[in-house]
Amino acid sequence: MARRSSYIITISLYLFTILLLITFLGCTDKAEKKCAYTYRDADNYYCVEGKLNSGIEDNVFIFYEKNDAMPFKESGFYNEGFRNGLWSYNVGGNLKTIKWGHYKDKNLRFETNVFEHIDTIKYGDVLTGFEFTTTEGNLSLIIAVNDAMKDSLRKKDYRTEIENEFREEKYQMTEYNFTKLNSENREIGIARLAAKKRNGKMFYMWTAYSFLDSGLFVQYSVLSERKENAFQSILFNSILTNLFIGGKRFYNPFKQEISKN
Repeated sequence: MARRSSYIITISLYLFTILLLITFLGCTDKAEKKCAYTYRDADNYYCVEGKLNSGIEDNVFIFYEKNDAMPFKESGFYNEGFRNGLWSYNVGGNLKTIKWGHYKDKNLRFETNVFEHIDTIKYGDVLTGFEFTTTEGNLSLIIAVNDAMKDSLRKKDYRTEIENEFREEKYQMTEYNFTKLNSENREIGIARLAAKKRNGKMFYMWTAYSFLDSGLFVQYSVLSERKENAFQSILFNSILTNLFIGGKRFYNPFKQEISKN
């Protein structure tokens, strides 16, 4: 299960709330704002205020969308590379908070951050599945290491393989979008698709996968029953940027250091 960090956040809730409100309302002078790093997830580029400790996020980070307006996107604390405790998010102009916890899988040897409250966890030989309840519907997270897709993707592209799997289950894929990210001379495939189940119900799945080396294949998926679920995007991107397998980072989102001041 996700556990509370043994580290105690020393900032008071009052000061933390004031920090979030100042950031969210844009009371800081954007002309004087300094970007420490440029950061990219599956959706966008961000200007980031914060510091890395030996290349790993630690302490307070604040994210702004990287455009002329520089709107606030999210902020919170990292503990040794993982989101920790309460984070604040700008979702369509509304402020949402999410509490994060650290999860370490001893069997598959991965670590990441997940929503602190987990409804259920299911373990398999090559995958671990999580179920979450959010205010915008239920979410499922599946993280797999060296599953059957590892060998299949050496012969077929991802779309062909997933269509074959859906066909066997009598699912009908209705939408498909594919992009790639690069990280440390590796490609990360990102697929977003919609499919109809045999009972006619729709589901929406976002998947990322990569070969970390020739013998280590990792993929994860976040599934939602609703097309518009802000928590699906938040969870997907937070796994993408903060997933470690056997000490190797799945994807490094820090693209360019702009200023250390």
